[in-house]
Amino acid sequence: MSPLESILNRLWQTLGWSNSWESWRERIFGFSFMAVALLLVYLTAAHLGFWTATTCWLVYACVLGFASLQGWVKLFGPVLLYDMIRTARLARYSIIRMVYGAFLFCILLYMALILYITREMGNNREMLRPRDIAVMAEGFFLTFMFVQLVLVILLTPAYVAGAIADEKDKRTIDYLLATDLDNREIVLSKLISRLLNITLLLLTGLPILSILQLLGGIDTELMISGFAILGLTMLGLASLGILLSTLFKKPRDAISLTYLLLVAYAAVGIFAFILANARIGWMATPIWFGANPPTLIDAAGWLNAGNPLMVVIDVIQAISGAGGRRLAAELPGILTRYAWAHLSMSTVCIVWSVLRVRAIALKQSSAGTTATVGLWARFRPSVGAFPMLWKEVIVESRVKFNWLVWLAYFVLVALTIGTAIYIIGYFFMEMEARGAQWRDLNVAMNVWFRVCGTGVGCLSLLMLAVRGATTITSERERDTFDALITSPLTAEGILFAKIVGNLVSLKPAWIWFGAMLLLALVTGGLHPAAVPIILTAWFGYAIVCTMIGMVFSVFCQSSIWSSLFSVLTTLILGGGHWIITSCCIMPIFGIFAMAIGRNQQMTTFIGNIMEYGYKFLAGVTPPFVFAFCSFSWQEIDRAIDKHWIELMGFSIFGIALWLVLCVVIWFGILVPKFRHVARRNELIY
Repeated sequence: MSPLESILNRLWQTLGWSNSWESWRERIFGFSFMAVALLLVYLTAAHLGFWTATTCWLVYACVLGFASLQGWVKLFGPVLLYDMIRTARLARYSIIRMVYGAFLFCILLYMALILYITREMGNNREMLRPRDIAVMAEGFFLTFMFVQLVLVILLTPAYVAGAIADEKDKRTIDYLLATDLDNREIVLSKLISRLLNITLLLLTGLPILSILQLLGGIDTELMISGFAILGLTMLGLASLGILLSTLFKKPRDAISLTYLLLVAYAAVGIFAFILANARIGWMATPIWFGANPPTLIDAAGWLNAGNPLMVVIDVIQAISGAGGRRLAAELPGILTRYAWAHLSMSTVCIVWSVLRVRAIALKQSSAGTTATVGLWARFRPSVGAFPMLWKEVIVESRVKFNWLVWLAYFVLVALTIGTAIYIIGYFFMEMEARGAQWRDLNVAMNVWFRVCGTGVGCLSLLMLAVRGATTITSERERDTFDALITSPLTAEGILFAKIVGNLVSLKPAWIWFGAMLLLALVTGGLHPAAVPIILTAWFGYAIVCTMIGMVFSVFCQSSIWSSLFSVLTTLILGGGHWIITSCCIMPIFGIFAMAIGRNQQMTTFIGNIMEYGYKFLAGVTPPFVFAFCSFSWQEIDRAIDKHWIELMGFSIFGIALWLVLCVVIWFGILVPKFRHVARRNELIY
């Protein structure tokens, strides 16, 4: 046998080439669909209009799905069917959809009631005009789409990013890899099953949305574009989540880092948008040479092509066009740019995940690791008298960062700390040139910390809730929970060690937030009295968010569900309660105001109750407390009045309530439930 024949035979055996009819049929259909997809890409970019291209792609997706169901093209395999049947039998999905549908219906009733109350209080008792009802329907549709978009952005990472990492943590990925399933069948099945579940949740609002057709109707193009934006956003975030789920071993790392990358991209996009609209001279610099070269302003537009916040702003600006002509003209271009951005990112993430899922899973498995001791591990402290605390702080709190995570951290730190350094440098330049005063620097740094410091603080709280949601479920999934509860450690000792380990896991966030706090304090942007209030508030919020995650980790059997419920609860406590209370409080007080008529004393009394009620809500809302309690020297000298003192009092009272909530969760929920789940009586010890 010649060397060439030997090489070809070895290559033939390596590829595992089959000459059966089924294999050739799969190859023919696979290459055919790839060729048609490339042709559609070319036609979409060069010739087809927006709606024609959309129709062609929908037909292509339907044909591809039919071919997959017939077995002509193997994209998903049996994993997709298993996941869909398993999730469809869970009653919690139906309950969540019912609750979400009721929530949307309450918003519609709230808007209708507000319209009626406004007309009654304005002594305009004639029948509602069709124009008023149509305006209310349009307002509800915009609110509906905004709620759907927020739901997609917040829940998709928590639900999808742990799909493959959850299999690794439960050590069931080895069983999947031992089958004859291809990488694409594993990855695409996990991705599609979760996308379909989220889609069912979003489609819950369609019956309520159909009511709007009786109230004046909604522009068809706007409705289709809105759902297209939702679908593209969901696909992009899910693809990013499935990639990080492939790269990382623990679900908590994949979920929290998906949020981190999302925030980093949104922050960079907003920063680029601000620079592009600030008319700065150097933003007109060409990127490369040639006739009519693009500038940095054009690059900022390309960067924001897939930014959900920017596409919402563009659609709102298009809606404000005269006679709707601007909306019809600009909407296809906005949606086309958004589609290209998210489809490109989704393709890269999915292909990356398909190519690397098997190699990374084998490398991360226990069989593929060696017991080597790194240089840093040689200097870590000994176990000592508190083994559980040592395990959670030294071992479990570590996060293995890759270059994507380091890039996200670098971008966010550069935007926040770099902006502060730029403000300081610009101030000294202005001081030398025009004699700027120190109070200008104080005001600028105060605004900077209130915006950036609040954002960093809230992001760290969300990540703590996600990491806390896997503290107990990960022990179950790794089959170490039985060994943990049979140890002589008390329930309080186990839970306390996990809380401390969860807080310590965010050491980079501590350094980041501490550096921002120090910069604002040194430059006069913060009053020294504000520092202990901010630190106390952050630690109180951090402990509550960690405990919330741990509570759901005890109640739920899966890390995915505990993460979802933890994210939802954290968002409700962190500001979502404004929606609930507004939908309940404002109509009630509006009805009271209608009942009492023009009674001035009762009107004043109801107005005071509403004012103090909203001040109380502001005091228990972490973003408001972070921003309001970041007061400066100038604010102390000039802005102290009755309202400022009341808001500060409610803020401090709200911080105290969060600290009380820590005690209530610890003694009332977390410890008793953990003892019940662990089936242990602490009086024995």
